[in-house]
Amino acid sequence: MYKRHTTGTGGSRCNGINSWDQYYSVRKSARQCGIISISEHFDAWDRLGMPLGNLLEAKILIETGGGVGSADFPVAEVTATNP
Repeated sequence: MYKRHTTGTGGSRCNGINSWDQYYSVRKSARQCGIISISEHFDAWDRLGMPLGNLLEAKILIETGGGVGSADFPVAEVTATNP
């Protein structure tokens, strides 16, 4: 799990924002299938002292090792709560 301070423009949705912290997770080993829970990532970052603050966007990025592979998302369930 990583934290990177980022600068640039916040784009049209973040007018006036030019600096923010970006959090991301990188898998240590490959897997063939499973469930990705973004909520578990949020909880893990929080336990490491990496609070989200105001979340604007979340992405799931997939890389295939060796340049060959595919991904299939037959189901995507997204639930937002306001604690």
